[in-house]
Amino acid sequence: EAPDCPAWRFAKLPHGIYQITEVKSGKVLTAVTSEGGGMRIVVAPWQKGDEQKWELLKIDPAKLTM
Repeated sequence: EAPDCPAWRFAKLPHGIYQITEVKSGKVLTAVTSEGGGMRIVVAPWQKGDEQKWELLKIDPAKLTM
């Protein structure tokens, strides 16, 4: 349902980097290293770390795959 879907706020930081916040919780997207060297994305409180700063890249939607 629409009320259960997350809403995201993109706040531009210096140097073209963004903070991406989940509006309802106030927590931000955070990259976390998993066991085995992989990465996963979680929402966590803002700590001003590099793992919470995102660069947005322009891509061609026709090249997206699932």
